Amino acid sequence: MKLADKHVGAVISQEGQAALELAGLDVLEVSFIDFLVDETDDLGMWVRVNREGGEHTLLVRWEFILALDVPPEDARRIGLRS
Repeated sequence: MKLADKHVGAVISQEGQAALELAGLDVLEVSFIDFLVDETDDLGMWVRVNREGGEHTLLVRWEFILALDVPPEDARRIGLRS
């Protein structure tokens, strides 16, 4: 599934939450975080975050992502339908 330019919700591991806090995001003990995905690659999702000075791109590594939720308006079904 292509995630570029989509808003997704991600369940982030505790280690991932700690890494996001070190990167300057305020996660406040919430494991489900909304992101706008810029692109994905073998390392993880490159997401857009707002910081002082403007919008930045941040890598969220796949190893920290436990689950992804893509809203229905963005999801595409691939395969056979009954």
